[in-house]
Amino acid sequence: MFLILSLLAAVPSIQDTIFPTEYLVCGPFLSGVRESGWRNLPEVADDETYVPDEGDSLFSVMATGGWVRWEKTAVDSSSGWLITSYPNVEWDTLQNFYGISGLFNSGYAYVEVEIPERSRALAVAKRCGFSINKRSYSGDIYGRGKVQVPVVLDSGINRIWVRLGGAGDDQVFFQLVPTDDDVRLITNDATLPDLVYGPGLGNPEEIEQRGITVYEPFYVDSLGPFLGAVPLSNTTEDWLHGTKLVVGGDGFVTDTFDLPPIAPMSFYKAPFEFTLIERLPDSIPGDTMMLPVSVICGDGRTDVFLKLRCRRPEESRSETFLSRIDSSVQYYGIRYPENYDPDRKYQLIFSLHGASVEASGLANCYAPKDWAFVVAPTNRRPFGFDWQDWGRLDALEVLEQIKTRYPIDSDRVQLTGHSMGGHGVWHVGLTHPDLFACLAPEAGWTNHQLYVPWTWQKSVLYAEPWQLTIRDHALRTDNQLARLENARNLPIYILHGSDDDNVPTFQGRLYAKRLDRLGFDYTYEEVPGKKHWWSDDGVSCVDWAQLIGFMQNKVRPAYPEHVYYRSADLSAENGAYWLSVHTIENRAQDAVIEGWYEDGNYRIRTINLDRFALSVPEEKTGIAFDVEIDDVVLSVRPDADSMVFEQGKKSWQTAKKS
Repeated sequence: MFLILSLLAAVPSIQDTIFPTEYLVCGPFLSGVRESGWRNLPEVADDETYVPDEGDSLFSVMATGGWVRWEKTAVDSSSGWLITSYPNVEWDTLQNFYGISGLFNSGYAYVEVEIPERSRALAVAKRCGFSINKRSYSGDIYGRGKVQVPVVLDSGINRIWVRLGGAGDDQVFFQLVPTDDDVRLITNDATLPDLVYGPGLGNPEEIEQRGITVYEPFYVDSLGPFLGAVPLSNTTEDWLHGTKLVVGGDGFVTDTFDLPPIAPMSFYKAPFEFTLIERLPDSIPGDTMMLPVSVICGDGRTDVFLKLRCRRPEESRSETFLSRIDSSVQYYGIRYPENYDPDRKYQLIFSLHGASVEASGLANCYAPKDWAFVVAPTNRRPFGFDWQDWGRLDALEVLEQIKTRYPIDSDRVQLTGHSMGGHGVWHVGLTHPDLFACLAPEAGWTNHQLYVPWTWQKSVLYAEPWQLTIRDHALRTDNQLARLENARNLPIYILHGSDDDNVPTFQGRLYAKRLDRLGFDYTYEEVPGKKHWWSDDGVSCVDWAQLIGFMQNKVRPAYPEHVYYRSADLSAENGAYWLSVHTIENRAQDAVIEGWYEDGNYRIRTINLDRFALSVPEEKTGIAFDVEIDDVVLSVRPDADSMVFEQGKKSWQTAKKS
């Protein structure tokens, strides 16, 4: 049943773009790193009803003299950006004394907009959050131009607050534009696969001359179906029911997809499948194809085209899949091995991208290898989750997808990544050390509290100690320095530019020093004169020859003689290799299990464990041997490849139930 949107006549769209050219601006106010919160104006009793006047003063610890004023500030006439300038702040002094954490601040821009009647609009808010009449919105905080937020303006005066922030001076962009459709398709934020020219297309001699060996089904000029997703926004104040997405035409099979109810003033990323009618021609002008897509709701219809890249077999590409995590369509970047042979097992260079880097772009930074696939997962957006939480789950899911889909040697998966991805190597690699043959973090930072210190977070200054204890325990999963012993069986190559002004070499050196004290197998290379990202003769730092040479032919030990695993969160991972933790005694303490396999017997050391499992090689089932657990020796004869032990009333014992 379709919803007829006749009621929307009462809430029309604004007719023209509203582009404020002058604001009242005040700041900066001290703000802690990764500190959330919309408005927190000092010296204001009720900042929900506060309306500033030009010249009003507010207290700021960052400003010379301690006070800042609301001042009229015009947007830049050529770019349209509002650029802040705080001349009464000594930025160099603050940075010299406190480091980059002394520069983090928030500021506020205020403007009033008057309209004759209640109307809908789309807010283009780049690099800022904002509020309209006390209703808060997140905006396009990364300034990518992919987000236009549906909003409602009241008749009369509308009070708009734009939040400024960052390290030092800042610049933001804000305007309100008419909404042309009740349901909008956001084409520049679609998740799409690349189409690949396949075998049998074009001139075979030319393909051979380019040195490309093509095999089915991997270099396949497939007709599909392929998976894609496109965001749409409901710009109305009503639930939308009966919305349909029509995909196809112009060389594609036409198909219709029923969408679920879409909430008022919200976004929904609609998944779909599409199929080619016939194989790709030898070449397409511009190496793109346009996929027709339409959304139908009630009597309204919006038609758009989605741009699909067409890639050569030797080029990197994007492939999509349906995620089990949330049933969304996700993608990864992939580059096939040179002279690919599907009957051969390959190594995998599994590369985690940095902040603001697309997975497809990262995969393209590697030259093809004749010994390995290169795959880059997405972390659910180019900024993602610092490879914690959903980012880590996305990486694991892509790794599983790749090992299932392609001929990957599971014992030769090399984990690497740059910047935020380098941090991700530490996090993912030390959480799941038994999945990888080696770790190769590049320009990776340590953890949240040490990378950009949390010196001025209000929680650090004012929260109750018990609250900080709970938060710090939750953050333990990100403290990789405390869990570095998990890398006992992982060779590590740390790469850093000596002049890195984004992630200082201090971060990599912390790991190197600790690894050296542990006596682990590691290499630390600090390249003189190089900054955060560099390229030599067209070779990017992620494809650095020494690092690639280190990764090649590293092999994961199937059953190492010495295993160590420390966990702060058993829900993330509870063990490695042949040891796994089931339950612990104290949730406020890390769990540690360490084991030695010597002369056919086992010696286990535990901290804060109540129950754990020991996996044994198949050849040891039915054979008697000893297991020493914290000085308690148990003689066992397993009838399966796993045994469970638990704390009894007096000491460790084999579990009655596994």
